[in-house]
Formats: sequence, structure tokens, C-alpha cells
Amino acid sequence: MFIFIYRSSRKECSIRFTYMITGCNGRTYTCICFNTCCDYVTAGVFLVIRCSYLFEQNENILIVVGVIGGLTCLFSAIIGSFQFDIKKIVAYSTASQLGYMFFSSGMSNYSLSLFHLFNHAFFKALLFLSMGSIIHALHDDKILEKWEV
Repeated sequence: MFIFIYRSSRKECSIRFTYMITGCNGRTYTCICFNTCCDYVTAGVFLVIRCSYLFEQNENILIVVGVIGGLTCLFSAIIGSFQFDIKKIVAYSTASQLGYMFFSSGMSNYSLSLFHLFNHAFFKALLFLSMGSIIHALHDDKILEKWEV
């Protein structure tokens, strides 16, 4: 069971994952890399939700999933609040929301985790569209320090 948790959380919900997302942002293959990462994540969250009957057999597994999700949520939110590149802020926000999903799965609240998974898809799509409009309106300037607010 611990191997299953390790494999589903290794790429999907770990501190290393946040660096994988934000490392893609400055390169030409940003969309491909980011979409691949998000697909891995949603598959991992959905896999944990679908295999909930296995997780309910052992309370230690749920604690591990909850701790990994909570730490990911906390550290991604802290790191993202100190970024100045708008793409990195959105990337860390995504990792933080995925931490919330794993945390709620670790607390045996699978319906909330599934609701947040679907809700996350819609509000991130709107966020990416608005972020693209803002970057385009500011002539491809992605650094928040240069903006006059």
C-alpha cells in the first residue's frame, strides 16, 4: 500500500513537482510541459479517489496522503506568494490547489476532493485565459515588479 502511495504522489503531489511546473515556464515548450504535469496530477488525484476503498483499510496510509497534501499546499502557497513572475504564481497556485485535493483525500473526504478536482479545472481555465489576456495587453511583460498599479 505504501508503494501505491509513493507512486501516485511522487510526481503528482510533492515539493519536487512544483519545481517541475515552474521550470517549464521560460521555455518554448511551456504549454506542453504544463499540460503534461497537470494531466499527471489530475490522474493521480482521481486514482486516489477511485481507490478509496483500499485507503480506508489502513489509517496510516490516509495520514501519509494527508501529510503530503498538507505540506504541498503549505509550501507551494508560501513560495508562490514571494514570486514576481505571473506564470510562476499561477504554477505554484496550481500545486497548492492539488495539495488541497490530496489533503481532503487523506481526511477521507473523497466527495469534496472530487468536487474540487472538477471545480479546479474550470477556474484554472478561466485563470489561464485571463492571465493570457493580461500578458498580451501589457506587451508580453510577465514580471509584476514592472507593473504600475
